[in-house]
Amino acid sequence: MCPPGGDQTCRSTQRWRWLSPVTGQQHTLPEVELEGIERSSPQAFLQGTSSMGAFEKLAQLPWRVKTDDLHGDASAQPLSLSPMEGLPCEMINTVVAETSPKDIIALGMCSQTLWSHTIAHVEQDVKQAAAPWAGKPLLCTGTWLEDLPPAIYELYPNELTSEEQYRDCIKSLRPGMGMRSFMRASGWYGPCPARKWNWSTFEKYEDVDGKDCCRKWKDALNTIIHDAKLPPSVSSSLWSSLGGALVGYLPTQQDHWNLRNLTTLEYVRLDVAWAEDSMSFQAFVAGANWLSLDQALMLRICWGTSQSYRADKETTARLLRGQWAGHCFEVVTDREPMGSEWTDVTAQLVEEGKWWSSSTPWTERRGFELRHSPSPSDDED
Repeated sequence: MCPPGGDQTCRSTQRWRWLSPVTGQQHTLPEVELEGIERSSPQAFLQGTSSMGAFEKLAQLPWRVKTDDLHGDASAQPLSLSPMEGLPCEMINTVVAETSPKDIIALGMCSQTLWSHTIAHVEQDVKQAAAPWAGKPLLCTGTWLEDLPPAIYELYPNELTSEEQYRDCIKSLRPGMGMRSFMRASGWYGPCPARKWNWSTFEKYEDVDGKDCCRKWKDALNTIIHDAKLPPSVSSSLWSSLGGALVGYLPTQQDHWNLRNLTTLEYVRLDVAWAEDSMSFQAFVAGANWLSLDQALMLRICWGTSQSYRADKETTARLLRGQWAGHCFEVVTDREPMGSEWTDVTAQLVEEGKWWSSSTPWTERRGFELRHSPSPSDDED
């Protein structure tokens, strides 16, 4: 029989996820094979090269004006339209809105007119899906957590009430008191409130791992082209047209951006580049191309506990009590005005990241931590 606050969770490997409570979405951390470190953990993520798509989830991207060349040459349109092509745009949009991306692409490939509708739908879908987590609370939790960060208690006051009731129950547990007696007296059984809340999100939240909006359209077109066995010239034209719709906010000459913590009014300077081969963004902390935007966030949004018996126990504990856990963020260009109330914490993030960087020999990290890792008292000063 489990004691109050106990359950079977800690008998299995801890599972870590990014949570966006307001949007009801989650993203599971990828597994990274490192000796002595949980495979799916913040520690492993900080020493790997995986991405959680933080830039796309948070960036307020400038949307460029579309040009007619994305929708084909109007002079090449047929003189007579089929019944489907002749439908009002509103009716065609209603049809495609209830259709899977693969079927929408297949429909669009029936004619240039329908392809124009397809591209317009893709543009609108990508625009609506942009920055879904911007301005909303964000945190990374593990399944072993024992409480929630202050920002989440502010968001869900009932969870704080449950936590206080739970603490009162624990105080009533007297030495030698049997579990059955305790449960009858307190009415409490099972995991602590924070752990219950965290487990409930597994079922309630949508897992967006691998469900990036741009990726779903690229996967759909790739499948259709493969099945249709189209000539290379036609395939290239389709990819060019779809690519223009997916990156409607690019190309841009804006290389410098800021990650802004809207809760604390702090910001981190970023260098951002567009990778043509993968059609994705590469965002790193300014002056530290080994520290990605995703890793910079991971340094401060984690909340949980860990069983660490190595020399890094103290620093791991600091990592898993992230001072930004549950805060709200956005990524904007450095042209966005910021007043004197904003504080640049780029240098602090770089110093914190150095300890976890895979380029720092493990045997040297303990000494580095003692010399450079800021203490809570330093933060208060």
